[in-house]
Amino acid sequence: MTNSISLSSDLNTLFLIEESQVVAFPLYSKQGVLIGSIQNQLVAATNKASIDKNTVKVDIVETSKSQIQFYYSDKVKQAFIIIIDIMAEKGADAPNFSYRAHTYNLLKENIVIKKTEDKILLYRVPQRAVIVKDELTPFSSGGNKRKSIL
Repeated sequence: MTNSISLSSDLNTLFLIEESQVVAFPLYSKQGVLIGSIQNQLVAATNKASIDKNTVKVDIVETSKSQIQFYYSDKVKQAFIIIIDIMAEKGADAPNFSYRAHTYNLLKENIVIKKTEDKILLYRVPQRAVIVKDELTPFSSGGNKRKSIL
């Protein structure tokens, strides 16, 4: 099963939904949350790298009138972020809305999402090399291996 990502309705928390657990990441962290792909699996982590000249700001989302949805296709290794802006007018039968979408090629780039007081900032970050090696666990018997990220 491929992991998925969801945001809380108040846009304060990103949830990485794995097969047997849900991991919460606060979006208020100083450098934001990094979203990427390792070995064909969607992953998230607290971003430790600074947002620098190689980082491209993609969008600014006002949290008071917008919602954000994530979709990841493991077949094409693309992440899709859909932003829906809702404009409620007094006396209207239904709210007006607009939407915009961004695609990210997770083979070449990562996403950083960060929250300020009333905005969500989305960034496109070039993917840095991640080395995955096989190693024997100290308590494994025989040839059982685990993956280790360096």
